[in-house]
Amino acid sequence: MDHEIVTKYEQIMKDSIMLSMGMDHPKTLKEIACDLIQNHEEQYLNINYAYLKVKREIVGA
Repeated sequence: MDHEIVTKYEQIMKDSIMLSMGMDHPKTLKEIACDLIQNHEEQYLNINYAYLKVKREIVGA
């Protein structure tokens, strides 16, 4: 896993969450991660790792 790529996807997820909050039907973090994986299948490991890091940050565990 490439740390720079993981950090990039972490930031994309965080930005997507913030944008989604203003929508009538906000997307979940899992939905955002699934969309990223569908659009960037070759990066699924990096996206999954970024998802886990963002989830841990949100939950506080």
